[in-house]
Amino acid sequence: MKKIKLDNQEMKFEKALEKGDFVKVKAKKNNIPYQTLLNSLIHQFADDRMVVQI
Repeated sequence: MKKIKLDNQEMKFEKALEKGDFVKVKAKKNNIPYQTLLNSLIHQFADDRMVVQI
């Protein structure tokens, strides 16, 4: 299968997913502290506003 050429942002996401650091990249992209985003996700999950799929 032929690989699709990714731009710089997409490559960063790809590498972050491979390392398991997706939330950190998402926080940096949105210019908010990592812990703030993580806490928000935890609260959304606890309030049943988010479903985690593995």
